[in-house]
Amino acid sequence: SLQLANCAALPFASDYFNVVVLTDVIEHLEDPQKTLSEIFRVLKAGGELLLSTPLKQPEMIWDKHHIQEFTALELGTMCSSVFQTVHLTACWPMWWFRQYCKSSSRKKLINALVRLGYNPFSKTEKPSLKLKKEISTK
Repeated sequence: SLQLANCAALPFASDYFNVVVLTDVIEHLEDPQKTLSEIFRVLKAGGELLLSTPLKQPEMIWDKHHIQEFTALELGTMCSSVFQTVHLTACWPMWWFRQYCKSSSRKKLINALVRLGYNPFSKTEKPSLKLKKEISTK
């Protein structure tokens, strides 16, 4: 079943989930640290949080609705304060997607690149996190 809830005050028992997915949400939160702590609470020992967010760009803001964007270091530091094991990987090609949507000439160029064997949407450009709740952290 689907349940709508505040991610900083989840209506689930502690140690309830094996996996929690937080996709492009953390940058919209007033208190992301509180949300990470709450997710930690509801994860079973050995459970994982899969988190994605756009990587902070010094020259621009991805979305005017973002409260805070993070560099990989900022995100890793914040997550490490809650989770014992943090793995950062990159897989968020939003820049290419925006270029694709901007104009037909850019769309044609990207399509040509794909036909030549270069798929920019499979390249790693933005961070994704895989966080593991270790038994020893509780």
